[in-house]
Amino acid sequence: MHMLHLVGQVLQGASQIRTIAFDNATQHGLIKAMLLGQKTGLSPDELRGLPFWSRISYVPFPESALPRFPFNKPSVDGEILFGLNGPAHLQKNMAGQCRSPSRTIAFGQFFTDFSGCLDLCMPPAAFQSYDGQSDAEAASFFNAFHYVADLVTDVREVRVPWSLVGAVLVNLTSCLTTSSVFHPGLTPAQRLENAISSFVLFDLGAMEAERTCTKRGLPKGSCWIHRTTQGNMQQLAGMIAVACTSLSPQTPWFPWRSSELPLEQWFGYLRNQFSSSQMTVRDFLHASCRKMRQTCCRLSKDPPQRLPQEPAAAVTDAEFTDIANRALWSALELMAACTGDAAEAVLKRYVAYSAGLVELAEDFEIFEEGGALTGEHDELEDFMEDEDQAPLVHKACAEV
Repeated sequence: MHMLHLVGQVLQGASQIRTIAFDNATQHGLIKAMLLGQKTGLSPDELRGLPFWSRISYVPFPESALPRFPFNKPSVDGEILFGLNGPAHLQKNMAGQCRSPSRTIAFGQFFTDFSGCLDLCMPPAAFQSYDGQSDAEAASFFNAFHYVADLVTDVREVRVPWSLVGAVLVNLTSCLTTSSVFHPGLTPAQRLENAISSFVLFDLGAMEAERTCTKRGLPKGSCWIHRTTQGNMQQLAGMIAVACTSLSPQTPWFPWRSSELPLEQWFGYLRNQFSSSQMTVRDFLHASCRKMRQTCCRLSKDPPQRLPQEPAAAVTDAEFTDIANRALWSALELMAACTGDAAEAVLKRYVAYSAGLVELAEDFEIFEEGGALTGEHDELEDFMEDEDQAPLVHKACAEV
């Protein structure tokens, strides 16, 4: 609540706002909920007392065949507000989940084993996470070239080793979301279809993993990524959908430039001016002013060039419905191929599974201390958020 109030004060004093970039720390849970029209647990009186956030109203997405898509578009004075909840951080979290010693991810009938990627030239540092905060290591971990046997010109001739089929499927589910942000050449319709496909695949993967745990008598959550990481990835998909359906020619949106990476790069420029990375407020202000002065001098001599991309039009309501239906059935057919069931049977299970998630969302609550999503607590613990280290259970598993 305190972070929500502070951010609201900053936004209230801003003259123009288009995209809010942040990571997935616990104190940002309310911000994500406000930007996606999800439940916050705040009373109407508390909402009315918040600066800036009290002005937000919500626009629903068009109807589609999706069993669930629990997001709405935030509107401030008739303008849709965009957000990105740290796609690069989420990529690192996903890589951490795949490396976790306390779970073996199963995608349908395929279990994941990433050790075969070492034979296909994956760097050992990326495989074992030499630096858990390295964006380059996480990107290298999900590099598709480390999952195929040979480089070919025709995609139909790509050969994936049998031991890496499960890893490729998890890679696909994750990268459909992150590529919707980082790939500069996609159209809004392609970004939207990738994001919705990933959203559905995360749900289907969690649903089938629960069945696998039940059949094999395994601890709940031991065959899929942690639900917090999954929820953050699906929230990113929702934010991509908000942006792709609300673009305007007057305000172009380049998501690969609106992530946290440019902010961290800027902070790196400031930190490099000192021998220690622990800067005081005075150090930060001095370094920032010096860097801004250098930037102004450079731009006065070499004016910035206009980006070659033309502003893209927003996805219409009819296009959204078609894209959502196509993404749903693409994900269902993929999961059906991975489970040996018919797509209609997978859809029937998914509808029932989604109904249970809707009931759980009715009891959704965000706490100020110690966590994000309440609910069942018998799930296997793992990485909870960006700033937390792995709990002691991982050290115990590693020692054994």
